[in-house]
Amino acid sequence: MKKPAFLLAAVCAGSMLNAAIPAPLADVTFTGGDLKAIKDAAGKSKVVPGRPAEISWADENGEKVIFFNGDGKIPHSAVNVFAPAEFDCSKPWTVTLKVKVPADVKNNVRNQLCQYGYGADKVNGFSIYLFNRTIHCRYGYDSKTTVSGNNKIEPIQPDTWVDIAVVYDGKSIALYINGKLVSNPNNAVVPKTKNSFSIGATASDRGYQFKGMVKSFKLYNQALTAEEVATLK
Repeated sequence: MKKPAFLLAAVCAGSMLNAAIPAPLADVTFTGGDLKAIKDAAGKSKVVPGRPAEISWADENGEKVIFFNGDGKIPHSAVNVFAPAEFDCSKPWTVTLKVKVPADVKNNVRNQLCQYGYGADKVNGFSIYLFNRTIHCRYGYDSKTTVSGNNKIEPIQPDTWVDIAVVYDGKSIALYINGKLVSNPNNAVVPKTKNSFSIGATASDRGYQFKGMVKSFKLYNQALTAEEVATLK
């Protein structure tokens, strides 16, 4: 039985879209129960845990996933992903993370996901965190300028896996939760800086931490479109 032409067209269009999504520059999965075994699947970035004794693992349907406890101890526990030299944060990029926060996380406390650059309250580079059940990205040089999501569009639910994407096209930053755009159009300029990605805490030892599970981190060396973000998992 032949499929209707419109169905074939839809299948072909979907296949072309999936095929067009670029390979990530960094691709790290935080599973398995062994910190030493965590590698960048793209083969370009070095992965180094900070305070590994304080990083635990949570059981998720038989799979071990990294759990950051946000215990407030100094220095903070984190996993550092050293992006390759070709990455320039002042040019277009996309960062995606798959996370789950426990029910006891306070909505009005900054829950730090990852940072590239320096600083805590004032940042050089950019910093991605959760606050009030949505995603935020602080960026700039010695800056508190922040792009914030709208939790009425797609709130982050506790004990539920959430797909987060932050897209910078060189002129603006767009925030996505579960493939849905949750930020208003904005003008944003991310200054050029050099550092590793700090997953689970700010780069500053006395900054902010994350409480919850992080399953994956991906870095793309270009700004993904809304259609491409919607297909990512």
